Amino acid sequence: NRADARVIKNRIVDSFTEAMRNESVETQKRLLHFAIVGGGATALELAGELTEFIAEELSDTFPAVAKYARLSLLQGNERLLPRADPWFDRRAREILARRMRVNVYCNTRVSEVRPDGVSVGGEFYPAGMVVWAAGVKAREVPLRAEKAPVFESRSRRVKVNNFLHLPDDERVFVAGDQAWIWDREHEQPYPMRAQFAVREGFHVARNIARALAGKQMIAFSWRDKGMILSLGHGSALASVFGLHLSGLPAWLLHRAAYLMNVIGL
Repeated sequence: NRADARVIKNRIVDSFTEAMRNESVETQKRLLHFAIVGGGATALELAGELTEFIAEELSDTFPAVAKYARLSLLQGNERLLPRADPWFDRRAREILARRMRVNVYCNTRVSEVRPDGVSVGGEFYPAGMVVWAAGVKAREVPLRAEKAPVFESRSRRVKVNNFLHLPDDERVFVAGDQAWIWDREHEQPYPMRAQFAVREGFHVARNIARALAGKQMIAFSWRDKGMILSLGHGSALASVFGLHLSGLPAWLLHRAAYLMNVIGL
């Protein structure tokens, strides 16, 4: 959200300011190393925005130390976007590589996060700022049902059937990131993404209305419409309707999709 973005931006500016005041090159390199833990859309979009911010505004303001700035992506999976087409992974690496010094480490699981860096196994990576983008867990909620709800152990999401209610209690519906729903077509749970959460909300309302009217509820099914990633001004990746787009066309598509979802002017 906006508050988090402000904190990240201020932290980066503070790191540059502190690096300017310090004469040790080793300390300057540590302060200007920014680590992003995780892959996925959030990490890639953040990396794209940060590289642009550092390469343009901050390089002009802090020219003496900007040459030491670098960014690391630490992803536990073998690909940056495990659920997306491999094309996304290749193009994202190419775009980031053309910019600032961006190091991508896949199959790298962070074991500890500290104020001054991260640990990967027995090796420590010093950094001036660490941003966690490796996914989230659902908030635990006490559900009053006839039988205790079943939670998926890793994400703490509530397991519901394809009608989006608890298997043992048709009065309790769960939608959005809180719901763990099995996608029969792709043999995996639906991802924690906005397009699925919005449709689940509509579907829950529809099934509640049908239940109140004494009608049979409808099973939830939603096909992924695609993915659009912004990697900074004028640069983006998009996969929609089977088409792969990159560069300015993808960025214009991203802007159009964003503006269509803005609530009010």
